[in-house]
Amino acid sequence: MAVNLLVPALVAGNTVIFKPSEETPLVAERLVAILNKELPNGVLNIVHGDGKVGNDLVESTDINLVAFTGSLTVGKQIMKTASVNLKRLVMELGGNDPMIVLNDADINNAAYFAVASSFENSGQMCTSTERIYVVKEISDDFIERVKEVAMQYQMGPW
Repeated sequence: MAVNLLVPALVAGNTVIFKPSEETPLVAERLVAILNKELPNGVLNIVHGDGKVGNDLVESTDINLVAFTGSLTVGKQIMKTASVNLKRLVMELGGNDPMIVLNDADINNAAYFAVASSFENSGQMCTSTERIYVVKEISDDFIERVKEVAMQYQMGPW
């Protein structure tokens, strides 16, 4: 998710301060280290900390745009804080992604997508398929194919 926000900002010529979730600091450190091998010094920066650190960044008058992926509750707080200085915001707040399967769908492809999208990252992504609506006429075939595909997935350590 961070790449979807960092790369466009960098390509547009901006400097970036990346404050990742305090729950995934090592992944963020690795990403920044890889990108910084190619970027000039000081273009991509990383700051670690909790919500107070994030709030301090949002309050800073030196920051023009805040991009946030996370909960609706934190998003509302960011919006309130950012509004004081009329900062621009990009927010992805608790995705809620349905999948719709119509009569003319390729059932095999739809089943593979449904399972992959639901299982990827253990379903802990804002773009994970959370519910599926299937036209009644093909629902039995679709459900059967989803079961077959899902049985091919291995859970736990490989």
